[in-house]
Amino acid sequence: MSLANAIVTATLTVTDLEKAKAFYTEKLGLTQSSDTVEDPMGGMLFDAGGGTQLYIYQGGAPKATNTVAGFKVDD
Repeated sequence: MSLANAIVTATLTVTDLEKAKAFYTEKLGLTQSSDTVEDPMGGMLFDAGGGTQLYIYQGGAPKATNTVAGFKVDD
């Protein structure tokens, strides 16, 4: 099976789920996906362009030193 044409979902941990939700919806303009019905981890899924998605869940402070999600925009 090839994943060459599969859509990728970025997954991020956040320390405050409600603050993160406000950031992604109010600041970045993403909408919470209808797929986020009953997530056993209590996370949230957001729809982005081209069928891509961003999934966040509450956990420890993120420790990545690299870019974990990038958005291609005109400006």
